[in-house]
Amino acid sequence: MTIDRQDITRPLLDVLLFECAGYREDQNDKYPIRHLAVAFAHARELFLKHHQTNNLKYPGDVFIQLHKLHTHQGLRAYMRALPQGNHGYFPYPTRVQTNPLDTNGNVQEDHILLPACNSLEVNDFLQNYAVNVPSVFHDDIAAVVLYLRNNCWKNRKGSGGWSAELDGRILLGVTKYSKVHNVIKRRKAQEVERQKAAAQQQQQLAQEEETRRVAMKQEQERLRQEEVRKVEEAHALGVEATEKLRLQQLIDDGRYRSITRYLDELKRQAATEDTRQEVETLRKNIETSLRGTSYLENVEVRLFGSFESGLSTLTSDADFTVYNFVSSGGKLIHGLARILRAAGYGPIKTIDNARVPIASFVEHNIRCDISINQPMGVFNSQLINAYQKIDTRFLGIWFGLRTLADNHEILGAKTGCLSSYALTMMLIVFLQDVTTPPILPRLQQQGANKMFASLVDGLHCAYDRNPRNYTAMAAKNTKSEGQLLTEFCQYFGYTFYYMKQEVNPRLGVIRSRSVPAPPRSKTDSRPKDWSVCILDPFIPNRNVAGNCRNNHAVYIQQAFQSAYDALKVSEKQKQEEERQQREEEARILQVKLAEEQRQLELKQEEQDLWRSWEGQAELYEQQEGPWGKLAKKEARRLREALVEEERERWLLQRMQNETRRRQERPSYDFMERVHMDEVFSTLKQFMGEDQRQNQEWIITEYLREIDSQMATSDQNDVDFTAYNFARHYTNPIPEVAKALRSVGCQSVITIDRARVPIVSFQARGLDCDVSLDQPMAVLNSKLINTYTKIDGRFTQLWFAVRQIAKGHKIFSGSTGYLSSYALTMMLIVYLQDEVSPPILPRSQQQDWFRMEEREIDGNDCSFDHNWDHYRIFSSKNTTSIPMLLMGFCSFYGLRFNYAAEEVNPCLGAIRPRAFDPPARSKTDKRPKEWLMCVMDPFITGRNVTGNCRGKNVADIQKCFQDASNALDIGDPDTAFKRID
Repeated sequence: MTIDRQDITRPLLDVLLFECAGYREDQNDKYPIRHLAVAFAHARELFLKHHQTNNLKYPGDVFIQLHKLHTHQGLRAYMRALPQGNHGYFPYPTRVQTNPLDTNGNVQEDHILLPACNSLEVNDFLQNYAVNVPSVFHDDIAAVVLYLRNNCWKNRKGSGGWSAELDGRILLGVTKYSKVHNVIKRRKAQEVERQKAAAQQQQQLAQEEETRRVAMKQEQERLRQEEVRKVEEAHALGVEATEKLRLQQLIDDGRYRSITRYLDELKRQAATEDTRQEVETLRKNIETSLRGTSYLENVEVRLFGSFESGLSTLTSDADFTVYNFVSSGGKLIHGLARILRAAGYGPIKTIDNARVPIASFVEHNIRCDISINQPMGVFNSQLINAYQKIDTRFLGIWFGLRTLADNHEILGAKTGCLSSYALTMMLIVFLQDVTTPPILPRLQQQGANKMFASLVDGLHCAYDRNPRNYTAMAAKNTKSEGQLLTEFCQYFGYTFYYMKQEVNPRLGVIRSRSVPAPPRSKTDSRPKDWSVCILDPFIPNRNVAGNCRNNHAVYIQQAFQSAYDALKVSEKQKQEEERQQREEEARILQVKLAEEQRQLELKQEEQDLWRSWEGQAELYEQQEGPWGKLAKKEARRLREALVEEERERWLLQRMQNETRRRQERPSYDFMERVHMDEVFSTLKQFMGEDQRQNQEWIITEYLREIDSQMATSDQNDVDFTAYNFARHYTNPIPEVAKALRSVGCQSVITIDRARVPIVSFQARGLDCDVSLDQPMAVLNSKLINTYTKIDGRFTQLWFAVRQIAKGHKIFSGSTGYLSSYALTMMLIVYLQDEVSPPILPRSQQQDWFRMEEREIDGNDCSFDHNWDHYRIFSSKNTTSIPMLLMGFCSFYGLRFNYAAEEVNPCLGAIRPRAFDPPARSKTDKRPKEWLMCVMDPFITGRNVTGNCRGKNVADIQKCFQDASNALDIGDPDTAFKRID
């Protein structure tokens, strides 16, 4: 390490000034410069003597000699160059002063004013020395000061003690300047600063709490005065207004009673005492089974979750955690599963890649999940249990909220909405801070004599565990469960500010946010900002709703708004609205019947007109004489008009029959399923009515033509793969071709130099390809087939997107553009992640018990094959096909970042790239960098668009840009690139 030699002399000058302060030969504050120069001369001798032996680490003698600090003239020049005469460690300025003659006429030498330091200044200097002077200089300075005391200042008494050893050196030094002494001093100063900061923070929190209490009292006083004012106004309005108010109160009470009765019905979902006792027996049996193992005598099984909190239902899972568990080998969770299997439990499923690994099994029709060492889950459950025991209304309101959230689809942490735990925290804080008077106390803010202290993972988890202390407090609030549920929905639907406020169950308040969202890495798919903030009662700065995205926060608020709007309407008002709705439906039915009657009348008039035309044509043809020629000409004109009219009617009937025929048979063509009214209604949003009418016939003819072309064309190949064939032959591809020729297949061609060798042939007019042992391709096709069965719009959209890609000539994987498989993955992820609500689920991210486990070549290929689970899921999005097509083209043409983002169908998300391209050899012609990234759903790290080059990616983006712009203005020819 290179050290500036001037560094050690800077603090040394101020230390020498400090040592000399107050020691004077005369009775004044003047201190001669020559005395200070003598001290530097001794210091130079010490540095010169001990530097080479490493007893002093820094060569201070070099700088003293360079600037002649050991001489009167050199030190005077050096100190005059400093603004204060020193380097700022010493508390006083020490500028050099010179008076030619004193009062007696004698010549006065150069000196500085060096008054003695008081005790406060001494402490400040030593503290400044300990903090600001580098610790590497401390021992050298301590040795120099001790040397000067012994050899230069023999008639003075020093302070600060002696140091027997300076960092392993032979020399001794003054203790107060040594490194060890000042390190301890610095640590003490830091600890004092930390204590001061903690005290200030505590004082600030107390001030905030006091401010909040004052504000609450003011708000309560305002509400009381408002209530008094309302009563006075009611009295002023007279008996009639008072009667109206009383009737409204009766109506509200009746509505609240009906809601309370409904909540009482929901309470029947709660687990019975027999079920809870059965779970407790199961816990004891598991604990006994584990303790039967020789090295697990001290193991303890604890219950947490809904059964421990008291919020369990008849279908709830039983959650257990095991304390003091050790494994004989391997992962702990697998060791636990082995012991449970040996004890007769099972079948047992282990999930070891989760944030909290668990072992899951079913016993006595109860699903059990067992984790290891999760004390925080136990404390959370016990805290909730303490709150729900304080007041019986808690349970009814909670079941009502859970049913409400489940019906509005805002309950589910995996989908980016509220977890059951977060919803419980919202209810607890609402009953603590919003209702007046409060129903629940702040159990974590009680006195030390009431709190049960416990430390878990370094976290303070104390709270009052005796709920009976607060039942009288809860009884002061006489509101019913129905009224409290209505007020909860009103508050979180219209009052709570989701983007700026936080729900803090530890303090029992709703206040402005005090915790910022943590920074996220590029590979972290969680939201960067918190759209909802519900803090954990024990873990500081943890947001239990941190996975909620912005659009989900809007859904949550809208759900509570709609619930409040429904709850505030009385039964009588509902009956009135239903009556009005029935009247509206009857009116619409009458309009439809009148329209049908008018169509029948028009059809009858048309038939009468046809008969009159036929009669006139026959009369004209029978005319003789001079008018015969003109009559026959008019008859021909009428005949031609009749033929043209008949031809149009025939075409219309043919189109209707064709439409009916296609509706009766299964079809996967896009144009066969798009309704004209949906297309026109979408285009009408982007163009004027006149323009739409002018282009309507063009669009109609275009769709009819494309419709007929797609209905009569079949250009798809049929792909097969043969298992267990290659192991019987050294070169199996020719043997496959030979077998196909023997059964009569035509045009058999072998392509054995491709990445996947195939045999191509024709059979029954179909083009077929056969490969060998390709299970991954079969699984890919099954996954896509599952998505096609979930929602019919997927297949229709795919044909439309394929038509656009073909028209713009970007539909060819062999030429470095998009393959059919890559285009399918892009569409799947768009319908999973970019539309709201999503149309397709993330089939590879479902619960383990729904997925069929499969592993191929080390790749996890599990997904949920049961597409019927998600029919209702997809039906929640009612967006029409044209709107989805426009959104797809707009996203991949304008918003998708091809250079930095990836399409990940395994996670069902568009996210920043998480994989790098593999290294390429010099002979590999594929691009070294991925210019576009569409990942394979099963093979980790495989980019199915890895062959796309720069120009090709630009063409792909331009294709979707042009298609989006064309669809926006209602120009399908440009969008689909139709070639006449």
